[in-house]
Amino acid sequence: MEIAEKIDKNTIAFLKDRYKKVPKTEGSKAKVSRFKASRATSDSQKPTKLEETKPSELQSAPPPPPVVQDMLDQLEVLDEFANRSDQEKYNRLATDAFQLDFTTKCLRNVAPRQQKNAVKLFDSCKVATTSKLDPLLELARSRIDDIKELYLEEVRSGEQTFFQFAHGVNPLVDGSWTLVPVRRVLDAVHKREGEVCPDDVDIIRLSLLWTLLLHDERLTAFLAFAEPNDVYVRLAEVLLIGPEVLADDVIASCYSRILNGYVQKVAIEGRLCLRMDSQVAGLDAFMPFYEDLLVHYEQYSLGDVNFAKTLLIGSYLNSAVGDSVDYRAALWSPKRDTEQASMIEEQYYTQYTTLLGSYTAAIRDEKVTRDRNPLMFTIAAEELGNFIQRHSVQVIRMQFVLGIVI
Repeated sequence: MEIAEKIDKNTIAFLKDRYKKVPKTEGSKAKVSRFKASRATSDSQKPTKLEETKPSELQSAPPPPPVVQDMLDQLEVLDEFANRSDQEKYNRLATDAFQLDFTTKCLRNVAPRQQKNAVKLFDSCKVATTSKLDPLLELARSRIDDIKELYLEEVRSGEQTFFQFAHGVNPLVDGSWTLVPVRRVLDAVHKREGEVCPDDVDIIRLSLLWTLLLHDERLTAFLAFAEPNDVYVRLAEVLLIGPEVLADDVIASCYSRILNGYVQKVAIEGRLCLRMDSQVAGLDAFMPFYEDLLVHYEQYSLGDVNFAKTLLIGSYLNSAVGDSVDYRAALWSPKRDTEQASMIEEQYYTQYTTLLGSYTAAIRDEKVTRDRNPLMFTIAAEELGNFIQRHSVQVIRMQFVLGIVI
């Protein structure tokens, strides 16, 4: 009773009658949604009987609104791959100019922020992420200040001083920005007609140490900016500088870990696609670069494992199957010369038989032996074995068919 006295009478009446249905009055109408109402209106306006329309009474479709017409007029086709001979020439992007302008303005705010985050990587990598000691990573950490000089420049704005990426280094657009110093050293060595200075070796050492440090301890940041084709080419450029680079133990160790930990892994996954005439990492075409690698391999590699593995990955783990046949033929050819003609299906068999002949000659002349170079011997022996096995099965089937016919 005390509770009932404290509650309003109207509330008590509402609670008692809340399950009772309100009787419909004669004048009440069912609620109709706006969509159904518009459909009902349009249906009522349709003629009940089809009437013949004379040709003179036909009217053309109304012109599009000015806003739509203006958007159609400003559509742009970005045909940056128009001069390509492969499938990439069909990549097109039709975009509204207003949307493109809006995206550009957004990127103006996002890009500087991402670059600032990339700059912070240098200081954040000074602290180890694991308690496991790695001599190469510890060496890279101890030389972070020297590494920063390769990529960053100090800028003064009034009383403030900050670091930003130097000219030619942009992680947002360069798929191998950590290896940009390698290209600079290679260009400098070419200008000096092949003379390699101690500073050149040190720059290559710092560049590979920084790349390895990012890959092992900041893998997410590394993969966010890395592109497999660019990394392969920039990493292979280390081999073109000279024998002084191959003789450095730190460079050899870093190169091997990057090659095995990243390049070989993505190549096995089918993400390494190097076509003969494709532009990659600033190169006009990849085939001349690969032939240049073969020439330098003969000149001073002395059977370097990393050098040989780089050549084999580019030819045997390349997802561009037609082009990889040419790379293999160039790799096994005694003259190291491959025609850069366009590949068509009729030429595949000729190139493949030439490659098999090179395998046979290399094993017969003992240029490749199981003891001296087991990897090359295994590749040649397995290719020849697979070829013989396939044709042996075909011969057996043919003999079986002929026996039945006879």
